[in-house]
Amino acid sequence: MSTSKAKRNHYNPKDYLRHFADPSNPQKLHLFDKQSGKWIFTNISNAGVWTGFYRDEDEKWLSDKVEFPAGPALAKLRAGQPIDSDERSQVALYVESMIKRVPSTRREFLRGATSALAELRESSEELSLKLGTTPHVVLRALDYLEEEQTTNPLSMTSEVARYQWTNQEVIDVLLAMNWTVLIAHGSDTFLTGDNPAFLPRKDGLQAPESQLAFPLSSRAALVADRRKSRVALVDHTKATSAQVKEINRRMILASDRFIYSHRELPWVKDVLSNPVRPWKRILN
Repeated sequence: MSTSKAKRNHYNPKDYLRHFADPSNPQKLHLFDKQSGKWIFTNISNAGVWTGFYRDEDEKWLSDKVEFPAGPALAKLRAGQPIDSDERSQVALYVESMIKRVPSTRREFLRGATSALAELRESSEELSLKLGTTPHVVLRALDYLEEEQTTNPLSMTSEVARYQWTNQEVIDVLLAMNWTVLIAHGSDTFLTGDNPAFLPRKDGLQAPESQLAFPLSSRAALVADRRKSRVALVDHTKATSAQVKEINRRMILASDRFIYSHRELPWVKDVLSNPVRPWKRILN
């Protein structure tokens, strides 16, 4: 009896990565691997993929319900055009999915699961009383969960993650923030990474100082923050070189492993060699 072969899942959508493609070859981009320290010129179809990262129906749902509906609004933002409130909601869902569907979030979940299992073990006697069973039964169940987490973490977390794609609370927070699209000019360009919708973890989306950066293309990047009362659904403004540099620095240091660009950038290694400098504000 034959078994079905696990499919390669794109945790970074191909349609997103195409906006960072090499101008001379729109089917390829330049990928920097932090693990090997080398640049690779590769097909977009080979970037941002992980075999069996989540279930095939999850990837289809993300494509049909998140990526495709947001496409026209994202194109307008990249072109410096206004969007309406419905389009803004579609983009908010898209950005939320880009926070959740990546390896760094999966890894954070696994760390949390490990900590939670340890806490449950410490309180197994109390837990057994609440469940009307014995501590031995509780510990056996926790052993099973720990083994499942260790032997097949991708499958386990996919089961959990598929219920979290549309967290309305996160979407509402994003919609309540100010949105500014920065447009790069001249030789300034944005790169992106495998954790593209990024804000420092210590801030959180709710903090007054929160600034989420999300490159839309090599020439445009969305910044969501809480600087002032919003006067438009989205502001567009020319990016300074300092703003481009800070967003690129965030993408480089926040990436789990891979950085994507339309060309090789030798200074990426310089940024990686100095990871401790505090984040600078993108918008003041």
